[in-house]
Amino acid sequence: MIQEYTDELNNFVQDALKGVHTIVPGRVTSFDADRCEASVMPCGKFRLPNGKPLDYPLVTGVPVWFPVGGGAAIAYPVREGDGCLLLTSEVSLELWRSGTDLGADLRFDLTNAVALVGLPAKPNPLVRESAGLGAVMIESGGARVTLLPGGVVEIAGAVTIKGTLTVEQDLIVRGQSHLNNS
Repeated sequence: MIQEYTDELNNFVQDALKGVHTIVPGRVTSFDADRCEASVMPCGKFRLPNGKPLDYPLVTGVPVWFPVGGGAAIAYPVREGDGCLLLTSEVSLELWRSGTDLGADLRFDLTNAVALVGLPAKPNPLVRESAGLGAVMIESGGARVTLLPGGVVEIAGAVTIKGTLTVEQDLIVRGQSHLNNS
């Protein structure tokens, strides 16, 4: 009898958890940079109470997370097909963004998710190179900035400096140097 009770309780809990979403991988289908929101197709399937598998629905109006704080920000392009993680919030993100009461209960609901863009389905070769060098690397369109151990910064690609350039130690130029005083 105890075993039957335990089994029934376990089945009840498992059924209740089927509707709980925490983190789901997905693919960006579109991105609105003005609103910083994406439409995301979650990957995988969920099961109905009768066991039938269904594809997840498209989730629209998903806020996209970018590192921002202390007056600094990092932004990068978000494109259709980019991999991401959908993280569900325990409070209404829409209400939080508008600054109103957070009382709505949308816990673990995919309509209340944030997208963290940058989850590749396959390994990115830049990660292996970065790990091998022990460096922070940023790459886009053939340009690359590498922050190496020992305070060395390498920049590959054309560099335009808008503002004052101050050099406090030696300046070494290899190749041609042109000054334009216009």
